[in-house]
Amino acid sequence: GGDFAYAGSLRCPNVARWKVTLSLLKSGEALHPGQWFAPTTGGSWSCLGKGGIHGNVLALVAVETGVYIGGELQGYGNVAMWSENAGFSVVGNGVLGTVHSLLFAGADLIVGGEFE
Repeated sequence: GGDFAYAGSLRCPNVARWKVTLSLLKSGEALHPGQWFAPTTGGSWSCLGKGGIHGNVLALVAVETGVYIGGELQGYGNVAMWSENAGFSVVGNGVLGTVHSLLFAGADLIVGGEFE
């Protein structure tokens, strides 16, 4: 996340995903015990949502269900959640002010920043 318009040659405002190409390891090739896949040098950029998000992205935290995004986000109350199935949605009613940090404490999302 950040303040950018393109990821590689793909127009993708402020948040993008690099999809790493994984290759199946052959028997005996594992770098670590139990490792079955290894990243290759290949991959590709893709946008989160339908073309990124408007506003400066200052914080990200990924979980199994998606990615939480904080910052100065237009239309999302400065804190949003993105999932593959639902796209972007505002978290709760959002916050008034800039989000600088996100983290999970158990099941709770902790949001830090400059709030009114």
